[in-house]
Order: sequence, then C-alpha cells, then structure tokens
Amino acid sequence: MNGNNKNIMKFTTDPFYLYPVRENMIDTLFVDRDEEINLARGILGINFENTFEVCAVIGGIGVGKSSFLYYVIKIAKEMGYKVKFYSNPDEFYSASKKNKKIIEINLIDDVGKISEDEACKFYTFIEKYAEKQGIIFFSDIYKRDKKTLELRKFTVSQNITLPQGLSKERLKYFLEERMKKCLSPDEKFKFPFDEDAIEMANIRSTGNLRNFFNYTKNSWVIATGGSKNKISKKEMEFGIIAIDRALLGSFDLIDYKILWYSTQGEINKSFLAHQCGIDSKTLENHIEDRLFELISQKRSGKDILITSIYRYIEGGQEILDKILKGLGIHKVDLTG
Repeated sequence: MNGNNKNIMKFTTDPFYLYPVRENMIDTLFVDRDEEINLARGILGINFENTFEVCAVIGGIGVGKSSFLYYVIKIAKEMGYKVKFYSNPDEFYSASKKNKKIIEINLIDDVGKISEDEACKFYTFIEKYAEKQGIIFFSDIYKRDKKTLELRKFTVSQNITLPQGLSKERLKYFLEERMKKCLSPDEKFKFPFDEDAIEMANIRSTGNLRNFFNYTKNSWVIATGGSKNKISKKEMEFGIIAIDRALLGSFDLIDYKILWYSTQGEINKSFLAHQCGIDSKTLENHIEDRLFELISQKRSGKDILITSIYRYIEGGQEILDKILKGLGIHKVDLTG
C-alpha cells in the first residue's frame, strides 16, 4: 500500500483490509461501535450467581460480525476471563466433547453459514452447554425460517444486532478513522476521496461496510497507478467496473438483459419479462438466484416495479455498458 509516488499517502497497514479484524489488528483496524461494544461489556460484567448467557451477534455478510467477536475476546481477556474462540460450530462441537475444563467465555463464528436443521441442533446444544460453561457469543444471520427463528429466540438471552446498511456519513467515518490509524508516522493526513466518489461507493455498496471498503480500495489502487493523490468520481467509476466485471462474469444473457432494462428506470415486472423474452417465473428465479443484490423491487398498486442498483449511480447506464462490453456483451446482444 505504500505506492511509488511521493504525493500519495503511505500507510503502515492496509486501511481497506476486507477480512475479519483479529486480535493483533484491533488497535489499528477496529473502528468503534460504541453501542454494541457497551452491550457486550455489560453482558461480560454480569455477576449474578449461577447465571449463564447466550448472546447472538446478528448481521449480514460483510457487516463485521467476526471482527466484533474478536473485539469481545479482547475485552473479555482484559476483564480476566478464560476465553476460547471457535471458527465454526463443528470446531466447537469437537472441542466441547474433549474439553473438561471450564471455559468461561466461548465465542463461535460462522453459525450463519449452517443450514436451518443444523442451526436448530446448534441452538439446542449451546443452551445445555452454557448452563455448565457461562457465557456464549455466536455470530448468525438475520433471516431464518419461522421454526428456526423461534428456537433461536427461546435459546438466546441477548441479541447484538449489527446494522445491515450504514449511512454514507458512517461509511466515510469508518474509512477515515482506519486511514488515520494506519497512516505512517511521518505522513500528514488528508482524506483523499471527494464527495462524489464516496457517494458512488456508498450507493454501489448498498451501505455494506465490506463492499464499501472493496470499492474504495480499488479506486485508490487505480489512483495510485496513475500517480494521483485525489480519488474522484472517475477513479471510483473505474474501480466499480473492475470489481463488477468479475462479479457479472458468471452471469448469462438473461441476467444481462434484466440488468440492462432495469437500469433504464423503474420497469413493470411483466413488461420486463416480456422485454427479456422470458416469463415472470423465470424472471423471479434469475433475480433470486444471482441478481438479488443488484435488483430492488417495490409494489405500486397492482404492479411490481423493478430497478437495477446501477440506475441510482450517476452515469450508471454507461458504467453497466462498459462492464458488459468488457465481457463481450454489446447492446445489440441485449436488444436484438
């Protein structure tokens, strides 16, 4: 991340780091989530006799669930607890059968990746386990089917829910704070992204923290390669194109048609299906399968209106056009 141009700020650590912030990275890369951290600290501070707590850290992909668990490890150790972290439920099951020692704080990651049946098994198991061991934190997803969700509600005594989408101001704050913490000691900090670039990254990432870091990182790399010290809308556009070309590379022609027509504006569902030469059920399947993060739907009277995420980005139709051309797809392929 140092770059070769003296006009570009140098960092000791990658401020755009996309993966879970582990214990040895906390001081540099973890940006405060005061409300959630205070709740976790309060749970760890409970001194009721014969108590046990099961806390679910709930959130979507890329919102920081794993990083949050690592921060809980840090504060639990500072409070003098014996702590054990498990990267997935299977690792937890295996260790719990072997370990006869009392582990006061157990943290289990990636529960959100297991099926509904496996999740039910997990909730039932940890409730019995926590009665003997003390406090359990585990990460999970927002949505479960009704039966699984009811069992989770019965099992869990505390929920810490991380926001699904952050505002543009919060995303910018997270990035700015990371950059300050990672800056080389002899460097002066000047936030390199202009507002148009941040706005574009915010819209394209739909407020998701990991995605936001990914788009801002790519635009930073592009600016660095061009020996620039300011990231404008132009660099952000190139950053989005580079990432989304890889994302859309596995799509088929129908997916591309759906994106193309829905980027032109809000389009009636049945008319969109007609434009793409498919029926409404096929359209639904394509949206649910691979396009769900790129398409929004809303009801207007009896109609369902469908819109692509690129419609909300300034110059989004042109951006999508460049992405598709890079994949060998041209307008004539989409419109006939």
